[in-house]
Amino acid sequence: MRKRRGTVWILSGLLLLLGAAGLTLYNLTLDMTAGEESNAVMEELTAVLERAPVKMATGGPAADFVLPEEEPEPLELDGRSYLGLVTFPTLELQLPVQQEWSYQNLRVSPCRMSGSASTADLVILAHNYRAHFGSLNRLEVGDEVSVTLIDGTTYVYLVDAKEVVPPTAVESVTSGEWPLTLFTCTLGGKTRLVIRCDMAQ
Repeated sequence: MRKRRGTVWILSGLLLLLGAAGLTLYNLTLDMTAGEESNAVMEELTAVLERAPVKMATGGPAADFVLPEEEPEPLELDGRSYLGLVTFPTLELQLPVQQEWSYQNLRVSPCRMSGSASTADLVILAHNYRAHFGSLNRLEVGDEVSVTLIDGTTYVYLVDAKEVVPPTAVESVTSGEWPLTLFTCTLGGKTRLVIRCDMAQ
């Protein structure tokens, strides 16, 4: 009887290990696919933005650019709408940002959850894929982040704060207290990493 129980425990352990390996492989495949799809979109968005005039938006008193009341129409690519790009110079990372979020859209690129750049309450979320927001934890206070819209308008921000919150803290993430908020899951998915950014001066 003991021998049979031991065999059952061993088989159960092996099944759990196989399940974990399968889940890891699935997540790695999603990560790789997300990177490939983002890169394909980036090429098209970059080509569009190269033809757009560059307009810088900062929050300093000497800013010579007035924030527009409305944002430009998003760019439609392969059935998805893109508002522009988000750039992290210190991470050497640039990603497309979709206009609307959904679980399906998040597999392709970061998405706008709420707000807008022009109303200074933009919230962008993404999976913690290595190709998306997986390296967001490496951002430090004072690091630059920029959002470039389809018409070439670039909003420049500086990281102001980092915090880890429970997944239920949606209201605090979308409170609108910061001009730009970025967030993603932490490893394991039990909490959320939130990056708060203020306009650059």
